[in-house]
Amino acid sequence: MEFPPGKIMRQIQGGITIIYALQAGEKAAYLASSTRVPVQDPTPEMMDGIQRGVASKGKIVGSKDLPAQDGMLVRQIVVRDLRQPMVTVDRIMLGRGKIYQVLVVGGKDLSDDPDTQRFFQSFKLLSAQQPEATKPKTDPPVAERPATPRPPRPAPATRPAPRPLAKPDTPSAAETDPISAALEGLKSEDLHQRKAALRKLQGVQVDPKRRVEVAKAIVPMLSESDGFARGDALKTLPAWWTPEVLPDVIKATQDAQFSVRWAAYDALGQMPDERSAKACAEGLATEQGKAKQALKRLGSMAEPAVLKMLSNQDRKVVTAACDVLGEIGTAKSGAALQALTRHKDFFIRSAASRALKKLKERK
Repeated sequence: MEFPPGKIMRQIQGGITIIYALQAGEKAAYLASSTRVPVQDPTPEMMDGIQRGVASKGKIVGSKDLPAQDGMLVRQIVVRDLRQPMVTVDRIMLGRGKIYQVLVVGGKDLSDDPDTQRFFQSFKLLSAQQPEATKPKTDPPVAERPATPRPPRPAPATRPAPRPLAKPDTPSAAETDPISAALEGLKSEDLHQRKAALRKLQGVQVDPKRRVEVAKAIVPMLSESDGFARGDALKTLPAWWTPEVLPDVIKATQDAQFSVRWAAYDALGQMPDERSAKACAEGLATEQGKAKQALKRLGSMAEPAVLKMLSNQDRKVVTAACDVLGEIGTAKSGAALQALTRHKDFFIRSAASRALKKLKERK
């Protein structure tokens, strides 16, 4: 089968713009797509989160990590649809601010099918710079033609003297104060104006006296239908946050859009509070990569919440908690970690031993 370039199409789902091209064949459908995400330095845990999202309506029957390409993580998964006789072979690439997916969808697993392999190989990520061979050549010089003499231009008509400008009225607070201007923008009915107001708040100096006012004005943006707007609100809140907004930020860790969930954990990591620590510790079960980053950023104040996760029944949660305690733990963590070095599970024993070693090195 040949794979000519498909028609480029756009689709918006939950505020995310997906750009894709589709080709239908006799045995399967072949699809390539790209989606912008706020990720430049991907981690395996982030890839795990994407895999869970892809397989939310099916069963994973195969998964393997492939060699990285240009700093991007690459994973291939095979998902069997539970609603209809359909199997998807999905090659996922994460990094450079995007998720690329190259999919083959058929009635059976086509992982080893020659057409599938050729389709995957046909997908290339182009460099941002244009190759030398494809740069347009300079056109040959054109012979100069003698200039045709032009008649002299008539003298310009005399213009009346300009009128004196009217004395300006006293500017409003929104015109002189960037914070007031941003708050006015958040009241706009235009989404782009509201998003511009968030960016403005990210670039101004925080006024402690207006922290409550600004935080209260940002919170409604967490309910926007546009996922990028919700993410922008979560990026803006840490500088202005107050204890009253924490429940709304914690709620965002359950958002249907993974990029919003990640932004919520990033925000909680900058909001030192027992509730932030508890939410991030519980996030070790679902969004492990971002939850770990947030807990390490919170530091030792998150230690009690992380210690509670050592009794979790999920091995991955326990080993992640050990890793965090190795970075932020104090002497209070020593006894609990020491007990885990005798655990029946090899991976838990190893994680506890590494954490204890880090604790001793930091003393």
